[in-house]
Amino acid sequence: MKAYILPAIFLLFTISCTSDKKGPTDQEQFAQFGYIIKNSSQVSDKINDTNYVFLDTRHFSDYEELHIKGAFPADERGGTARLTLALLDTSKSLIVYCSTAVCDTKIFPLLKEMGFKNVIYLSDGFGGWLYKGYPTER
Repeated sequence: MKAYILPAIFLLFTISCTSDKKGPTDQEQFAQFGYIIKNSSQVSDKINDTNYVFLDTRHFSDYEELHIKGAFPADERGGTARLTLALLDTSKSLIVYCSTAVCDTKIFPLLKEMGFKNVIYLSDGFGGWLYKGYPTER
């Protein structure tokens, strides 16, 4: 039951951000969650920016089938997350995504443990990225 509470909170937060009411600043989000929440329209221009790294937390088989161009696999369930993160530069900004708007949040404590301080959570997930036609690869 506890595993569903945090993703439900993220979903409610994402829905509330679509209203006319101004949402929390990046600094407020980071203080509350440990990461900043953005949608694919807000980060699509980072695809070729070497200061950003896309991190795919979906199952490795999903990553192999299709993923955001240049993304690294980090399937916490399959064991690739820790290995991938050990190879990445902690000074880079990470854009973390899963399939949908509701992700398994186990990766975020691991990111903190491994020293990543600039973490962006892709609120609409790979589905939102794909729907908007942004670059992907196999």
